[in-house]
Amino acid sequence: MGTNLYSQRYSYRFEEGRHRKKRPKTFRSKDAAAQYAKRHGISKYELLNLRLTKGEKYRIVAKEK
Repeated sequence: MGTNLYSQRYSYRFEEGRHRKKRPKTFRSKDAAAQYAKRHGISKYELLNLRLTKGEKYRIVAKEK
């Protein structure tokens, strides 16, 4: 006689992956952010430091044209 233990535990929802919102790209240095902006044609932007304490983590915020 077989068991259905595996079939009850296994769910096919794990095969689909997580449906998570895309997050903005962040950078560890100003140079890396500047290179990314240049490579993607972003000319008017400012860098927003996301760290409140020591350390640096930047996000590019595009300015209106």
